[in-house]
Amino acid sequence: MRDGAPIPHSKPSIGELEVEAAARVLLSGHLAQGEEVAAFEAEVAAVVGKRHGIAVASGTCALQLAAHALGVGSGDEVIVPSYVCTALLHAVRAAGATPIVCDIDSRTRNIEPSGVERCLTPNSRTIVIPHMFGLTQDVKAFAALGLPVIEDCAMSLGSHCGTVSAGAVGEVAVCSFYATKVISSGGEGGMVLTDDDGMAARLRGLREYDGLPANGVRYNFKMTELAATIGRVQLQQLPDFIQRRRELANRYSRALEDSVQTPPMDAGHIYYRYVFDAGEKTGSAVIAALEERGIQARRPVNSLLHRELGLDDSAYPETTRVHEADVSLPLYPTLDEGGANRVIDGVQQAVMLSRGAAS
Repeated sequence: MRDGAPIPHSKPSIGELEVEAAARVLLSGHLAQGEEVAAFEAEVAAVVGKRHGIAVASGTCALQLAAHALGVGSGDEVIVPSYVCTALLHAVRAAGATPIVCDIDSRTRNIEPSGVERCLTPNSRTIVIPHMFGLTQDVKAFAALGLPVIEDCAMSLGSHCGTVSAGAVGEVAVCSFYATKVISSGGEGGMVLTDDDGMAARLRGLREYDGLPANGVRYNFKMTELAATIGRVQLQQLPDFIQRRRELANRYSRALEDSVQTPPMDAGHIYYRYVFDAGEKTGSAVIAALEERGIQARRPVNSLLHRELGLDDSAYPETTRVHEADVSLPLYPTLDEGGANRVIDGVQQAVMLSRGAAS
């Protein structure tokens, strides 16, 4: 029942400006970490509100180094939400620590202080707080728990909680510049951000080994000049990208609010993902019905971390419920008006069909 070319769930927003910048670097003869990387670090740090940016090869690398820089290691526990990308598991384990997963708030899809508090033990060392799907939460509310915070801004670069930027409050913040993130550095890329001079120096010493003493663990996590220059061009377009995302999200919500539970319409939300609640256990049916219409909807989180760790769903009721109900729609700056209309029509039809089948 397709009525046009397939609409992908995600799509990079790459154009001639990025191509021109990449060509300039390729022809310069300098491809490894250099001036472009340093400039990108300073520019992202300014957007987030941190003094230092340390560019690395991926968001997962950024998370691992952030944990190292906070002194996380063997025997330590790092608290993370269950409803998030498995990159957090890999990064915590790579730092030698144990991930402890907590349930989420079903309205925001973010963790909350009370849920984190229930996970605290004498071995708790830090909390990773992702701002899920571009909705920033109040990180200051976690201060009373007494642990340093890593803000995961992989989905939220440019978002705000009130007047506070995502990434500005935690001891460390991390970004991802994967191909379809808010901005891309051409395929992979990440950054760690901090206000602490000593921590910034430790991070730079961890991400590379050339010319440094071999007296401890170091990595080859550097970002290339090519990635940095693409990231810089993308960063200049960030306000336009966010404006378009909000326009599409507002359009979806106005059309769908009578059919499904739409996401929070917060002023600081950037809608990296447009995730709606289709109703209990109906998410998969809606996704399949949209696929038949050439619209690639997805589960916004593929695999729940508590299940990856062999833990029972009963301890994570909100995470388990929203995983069965959530649908992530195509939403990205290059999606045109015709595509948005097809998505809206497809959702309205898919929801009706799924509810009819369930009754």
